[in-house]
Amino acid sequence: MRLGAMRVFFEGTGTSRVSSTVSGALRPPFRVYFDYRLAGLWIHLPGMVAFFLIITGFFAGDAGVMLSSLLPMGIAFYHQPLVREMPQIEVSAEGLFVDGLGLICWDDIIAVELEEMPIGSRLHAELHIETADTIEAVLEDQRGLTFARSLQLMIWRLDDMNELTVKLDRLRVHTDDLMAEIRHRRFHR
Repeated sequence: MRLGAMRVFFEGTGTSRVSSTVSGALRPPFRVYFDYRLAGLWIHLPGMVAFFLIITGFFAGDAGVMLSSLLPMGIAFYHQPLVREMPQIEVSAEGLFVDGLGLICWDDIIAVELEEMPIGSRLHAELHIETADTIEAVLEDQRGLTFARSLQLMIWRLDDMNELTVKLDRLRVHTDDLMAEIRHRRFHR
């Protein structure tokens, strides 16, 4: 992998939403999931600690010990998306879907930039997306966005009214594959 930034500019010409095809068949969406190997520390360990505190508090008759289980249960709840088999990013003919945010159509995306930074012994990658209008105005499909989901781990953050950063560190994807798919979907719709 190379370091630095790769920037892909999109020209918003037309509003066609024609699906791309491969050998006459519809090309399935490119989906990116969490790396479930990270779940052990953040879900299983706090879950076991919470279970231990509840059982200990119940048999000791101490409500304070049982209430102290709320912290590890909250940590496990926050990190619960790590074990869900739901795509965090979905690249399709319609646009770019980010879990917990929604679908941004290709015509609304001005630029996508991949930034890779070495931090310690790891290579951290972020996808920067710039839209023509505010993020709230360009979102089309907000499936799965509930109050409970808004309290959980998200891979994105709003940098500005029309700029979005998606963290790729916890996902099972090679950044080159993701950028190639984004370029292909945008220019071959």
